[in-house]
Amino acid sequence: MRIAICDDEKVFRDILKKELENYAREFGFDFVYTEFSSGENLLSSDTDFDLIFMDYQMKTINGIDTVDKMRNRNDKTVVVFMTSYPQVAIESIKVQPHRFLTKPINHKDFYEALDSFMERYNSDAYVLLYDEENDKIKRVAEWDILYAEADNIYCKVITYENCYLYKNTLSDFAKKLKSDFFYRVHRSYLVNMNHIDTYSHSEIILENGERALLTKTKHFEFQKTYMSFLKRREYRS
Repeated sequence: MRIAICDDEKVFRDILKKELENYAREFGFDFVYTEFSSGENLLSSDTDFDLIFMDYQMKTINGIDTVDKMRNRNDKTVVVFMTSYPQVAIESIKVQPHRFLTKPINHKDFYEALDSFMERYNSDAYVLLYDEENDKIKRVAEWDILYAEADNIYCKVITYENCYLYKNTLSDFAKKLKSDFFYRVHRSYLVNMNHIDTYSHSEIILENGERALLTKTKHFEFQKTYMSFLKRREYRS
């Protein structure tokens, strides 16, 4: 996940990055950070960020004007504003921020902002799959996918209602997915951890009763990842 931190104070950028690293380590995420010391530098970047932490008060262009310019070029990136001036919260509404945090950042509020972003990020995720029975391409929510299985040079994608075809490899399919709740349990299987019922050292049993092989050498790594996933799901609830 690509995250931008835009603040003209390096000390605060370092504090924020440390908070993000703690969150990523605690809940098993992989964040890539890019720091910007001004709105102009951010606007000149050609990177598509998933999330931007934006300071309001900067030396030249302020945070709201920076995001306003981004919105004018159809940039829908999720933005969390940070400021020592809570009175500007109303002004920020015009650029549709996801959250508005006051400095110094409260740890609990920061985690809540990230939790709500991850829920939004995952719920908006879709993938295009081929419905062989009806001979059409369908947009399928990633949340609805139970698992995917390698099938020669293609892969099968299973939901509760249907079995779809993805016309490329399982590795390519895994790269296309946006959500954080998938895990490659075997070279032939990718599972949605939301739909795991039980597991053993050699297999995963999904909620619909179907099974996916679990590579024995991956058991420890899978168990650690799955426990982190359950922890953050419980934390969000």
